[in-house]
Amino acid sequence: MLFTVATGLLGGLAFFLYGMNLISTGLQKAAARQVQQLLGTVTRNRFYGMLAGLVVTIFLQTSAVTTVLLVGFVSAGLMSLGQALGVILGAAIGSTLTAQLIAFRLSDYSLWAVVAGLIPYLAARRLRWRYLGQAILGFGLIFYGAALMGTAIAPFSTIPGFTAVLQRLAAHPWMMMLAATLFTAIVQGSAAPVVVAMTLAAQGGLALEPALALVLGANLGTTATAFISSIALSREAKRVALAHFFFKLAGVLLFLPFLGLYAGLSRLTSTDVARQVANGHTLFNIINMLVFIPFTPMVGRLMERLLPDAPEEEKVAKYLDTSLLNVPELALAGVTRELLRMAGIIREEMFPRVM
Repeated sequence: MLFTVATGLLGGLAFFLYGMNLISTGLQKAAARQVQQLLGTVTRNRFYGMLAGLVVTIFLQTSAVTTVLLVGFVSAGLMSLGQALGVILGAAIGSTLTAQLIAFRLSDYSLWAVVAGLIPYLAARRLRWRYLGQAILGFGLIFYGAALMGTAIAPFSTIPGFTAVLQRLAAHPWMMMLAATLFTAIVQGSAAPVVVAMTLAAQGGLALEPALALVLGANLGTTATAFISSIALSREAKRVALAHFFFKLAGVLLFLPFLGLYAGLSRLTSTDVARQVANGHTLFNIINMLVFIPFTPMVGRLMERLLPDAPEEEKVAKYLDTSLLNVPELALAGVTRELLRMAGIIREEMFPRVM
């Protein structure tokens, strides 16, 4: 029995994560230019930037890609850190759409979505239609994977030992939150642990409060992706990743002591427990955005103090970053800024010294 359950759970998780990857890469390739233009044109105002992050992440189905694009914009000097912070807050809200869709229990139609996506993915001649087919295929796989995980978890609710262990963990929300943080950091996405929390709550294995503690941990753990992607990048990129972590950590520390109130607010949104968990996921990010968006300029200055510019990190080519080659518009913008910087060095330093 244990082997069957583990097979279903890990297999469902694999389908789910692969489906998320297909959606993200497919839609990003199908409309990469439009996504970059939207982020580049509406981020002058922090509120417009928040809306841009929301729309782009709903479209791409992952806040990680949005954050990587932001890292590129900030590294290329196309937007300030303060402007990027508003987009991060909006992207966090957009990333909750996956859980909302799964709460509608669309798994009965998941294989039809796989078929509908596979046809253009294999047969279409235009690349854009292939990429859209890939995204539809990904949607089918995440719903199918969520159904497999739900079926695999179901027998656990009938095992007294497992229920007892789960209840002991539920008595310590901090432990539930930390476990979800670690799991999310490993799988590189918050949607999977949120789906597990929704499934356990729907089957009666977990009360709403500890399920929401798992949701808080999932939100904190998703910042690992930005941290990993910024390791080899510029100081500005590291500030974006640190700010992302700051927003999530501050939100978790704000919500966790008031878990009962948080659960009560989630209960007001629906009578279905799975929907309450999904709505709690969305509520956390909406409230977090409302609390912190007025302070994005101050948070930007705080990040600059925590990670100041280091003279020893100055490179011969300051604005040329090989990570931007995946986004030609950002790469060309970096070349332009580098040429202007070199012209400034020649005019202000080299010519006076020659004379």
